Amino acid sequence: MKFIEWNNIISEHFFNPGNGGKEVYLYITREEIINLGKEYLHGKSNKEVWADFILAIKSGLPGSKGNLTEKAKDCYDKRRAISIASINIKFPLYITYLVFFVLPLIEEVDNAFSTNNYFGRLNSFLFKNGIQQEIYTKDFKNNNINELWTELANWSKNKKNSDLGTFTIRPFINLHWVYVGKPFSQCILSPKSLVNFSKLFYEAGMVPNSNYSVQEFKRHLLNYGPTILKLRSNVIDLIKNSDENELGQSLIDIAKREYIRWTGESNKRFFVGRHESERRQYTVAPLLLQFKFNEDEGIIDFSYRIYSSIDYPEDFTIGGYENLYERAGFSKKIDLPKRVTLNSFELKDEFNKWIVKFPEREVRLFISGGFFQLSTGYWIETDVLSKTDWMFLLCQNNIRNEIEEWGNTFKVGNFLNFSNEYDNLPEDYSLFKFLNPVQSLNKIPLLTVHTEKSIRLIGGLKINFRTYLLALLPEIEILNSNGQEVIYLQYIGRDERIWLQKAVANNNRWLLPNSIYLDYDFYINIDGEENASNKQAYRIIEADYRRLSNNILEKYNKFDSSINLEDGYIQGNYIASNPGNNIGDRQSFVNNQILRISPINQYNREENELLKWLVAKKQCNIQEYNEVFETISIKCFCEKVGNIQQNRVSTLNLIDNLGFVDYNYSRNTISTLPPKLILIPSDCGKRASLIGGRDEKLIKQLLAYCSKKESVITIKIVKNISEKLQLLIPDSIFLESNNVEEFVKLAEELNIIFDEWYILKLKSFIPSLNEYEKFILDNKLSPSQEGNDWARKVFNLSTLKFEQTIEISKSYSLVEYTYTTYWKEYGLWIDGQYYKVEDKNWGKYLLLNHYAEKQKGFSKELFSKPGLIFSNNTTLEIPASLPLPKVMSRILLQISGKLPEFEEFPLGGEKRWYNVYQHVPSAFIDNFFKFKLHMNIETTAKLI
Repeated sequence: MKFIEWNNIISEHFFNPGNGGKEVYLYITREEIINLGKEYLHGKSNKEVWADFILAIKSGLPGSKGNLTEKAKDCYDKRRAISIASINIKFPLYITYLVFFVLPLIEEVDNAFSTNNYFGRLNSFLFKNGIQQEIYTKDFKNNNINELWTELANWSKNKKNSDLGTFTIRPFINLHWVYVGKPFSQCILSPKSLVNFSKLFYEAGMVPNSNYSVQEFKRHLLNYGPTILKLRSNVIDLIKNSDENELGQSLIDIAKREYIRWTGESNKRFFVGRHESERRQYTVAPLLLQFKFNEDEGIIDFSYRIYSSIDYPEDFTIGGYENLYERAGFSKKIDLPKRVTLNSFELKDEFNKWIVKFPEREVRLFISGGFFQLSTGYWIETDVLSKTDWMFLLCQNNIRNEIEEWGNTFKVGNFLNFSNEYDNLPEDYSLFKFLNPVQSLNKIPLLTVHTEKSIRLIGGLKINFRTYLLALLPEIEILNSNGQEVIYLQYIGRDERIWLQKAVANNNRWLLPNSIYLDYDFYINIDGEENASNKQAYRIIEADYRRLSNNILEKYNKFDSSINLEDGYIQGNYIASNPGNNIGDRQSFVNNQILRISPINQYNREENELLKWLVAKKQCNIQEYNEVFETISIKCFCEKVGNIQQNRVSTLNLIDNLGFVDYNYSRNTISTLPPKLILIPSDCGKRASLIGGRDEKLIKQLLAYCSKKESVITIKIVKNISEKLQLLIPDSIFLESNNVEEFVKLAEELNIIFDEWYILKLKSFIPSLNEYEKFILDNKLSPSQEGNDWARKVFNLSTLKFEQTIEISKSYSLVEYTYTTYWKEYGLWIDGQYYKVEDKNWGKYLLLNHYAEKQKGFSKELFSKPGLIFSNNTTLEIPASLPLPKVMSRILLQISGKLPEFEEFPLGGEKRWYNVYQHVPSAFIDNFFKFKLHMNIETTAKLI
């Protein structure tokens, strides 16, 4: 390959949308370069691929001359070129040379050179790879190689707005490091070392979201760096001498940065070719102190809350408390009466491997619960000193005098002693209330008044790290604000400044204007304090259904596995399959009774911000979905928010089955599907349902079209039942006519797909239970997960729930393994062998069929009779905890286009909660249960 082709490949490895907003290090090994090249140099050996890369480095751009630094400079000089030699330039041409200058510090070279001897290592590396050159400081200086590093930082941050990643220069004051410090700074720590920081923090006994000093980070690096990060002795020496050594200082800065990102998890998933798992360790979360004033009794009530930035386990239990999650990462109030002192202690959930730590501290800060969207009656512990909000300080009496001396620096009335105002203070502690600290108490890092301000956007509906949705705008927060700043918005390329108003509830937050331009980059600045570090461009967009496509989704066969083109495939809501000519099935969609077309009414539709976000995002993971669901729930329902954890799980399953998204839990992806009209059964005339994502423009077009053709087609928008509003399910949209051709014309007008036999195509993708079991046994034998110490549950047929267990019956059982909060795996143990199951609901019905009573049918075929599922004509009742496999569930919901009713019935002699599906054609009921699941279900005369 030519140099430009290699540069495009290597550059994209570092700079890509997946790294948007993340810091990028030019760290890559020889083996990784070879693996990248082999994707394009098919059939070449590792040696041949590496030789091709070295040849490209030696050649450089067409016509370039001199040594490698001169060729790198030539790339820099041609940085504005669009193409060279008919090859499109996708990235700055000099990136590969910068990568190459780092390689000698990563790959093994002659041990005769000391680690700090950069040019000795570089020249030895060149010689070993057949490059007959010697390069020294003068070459870097004469060819302005430092300009390449500077330009790359400018390109990533300013030209690309960090959309592909952020490259940061760490300047060195020491003259000996002016040139070589930059390549050294890229490779002091390998990516593997960075990943292992979470283990270091765990082993060091640290707690997330706490305030640690530089000396504490240094001590932990020295103690655990060699064993956990695998740091070499020379790197440890740099850390020891960090007071005088700039590289050592940068190492501690990296540790602090990784700590800020640490969620408390200490186990990670690694993908090296195939998936490699490792043993699960504890997830650490801080236990925070909180209090409220009991004015009636004149006392302070102390209690606790857990905080974690990751989702709590569903059955998380600490100190006897269950169903812990409240909102914004905080648990509900926890009373631990035996823990009345403030000494350190910890609580464990052994099953889920969570450990909650309460560290002992001399000083604790508290801020109003309203700051965290919690009750303002509580004051909650925090590690951030606010310069704008009232705070409380609880300290041990041995440092009370120093705190009071610090209080003397405040303005009169801004530092108050509350120690004697209320009873029930812990023994030997004092309580103070303060506002607007003006100077630090240097002895206590927690009481440092930071002066360097930075701007960030918080809240809102985030699409990527710098783009937000208009439906719910974020707020501007000024870190280390004094509350007096004047903030303005300025669009790129325009001189006009738009002054922002302050948010009512917070002194350090400002509001974006509702009339903000869409799809237009803008800066946020502080008047009179313009700073290059704040030059992050942001953008506000609207959802656009036209950007949705099935093409980004994988193709699956009927077993949710690799495609078999002979049998067709499913890709999102595109189905490559023949629906068949089953007359009974098609009859369910044919109704010759004439429908009276009524004019459309003015609908008071519910704006659905969740769907808007899903349309704009296109594809997300479960963590992103959870955060947005909670943001919208709190905004819409405030204090009336129900069980957020349960609601978001229910909503995701329902919008998946209703056809808005495709949720693949085994791959942790939620993909929004393009809009599509599908024919569904109707009692009168013809009926179509709109599935997939949509936006306001599409709905307005639908309404306008139906208004124009009110005599032949009408639209009906149906709200979800009121008690399920907190599930944030979008309205159902139906089109009705007496002629299918009207749906065809409408789809053509709106440029969307009308799929007349979509439901029947889906039905053709349902294997029988026997076929599914055979596929599992033939294709899904997997390594046992028993040795990985995962949290595991077994599906109990009596309760129809996954329940905690120590022992697993390996004769025939369905198991749920939880590796991390966001990743679960399901598998069947059959005759001592473990088989991975992509759809857990198929596993449930395999288990049910295996253990249920059997009875003979008319053809002497054996059917299972579980006594759990009931039908009454076209009404179907299925236990809520026993949903049908995914394709069947989709058909049931999309036939009606509405949510099932959720009712409790004493069917089968036992009260259970059921999902009740109305207007299900009897042919579908028979097909699903008799011919697909080999099951006889119960009929009931009970009206439902």
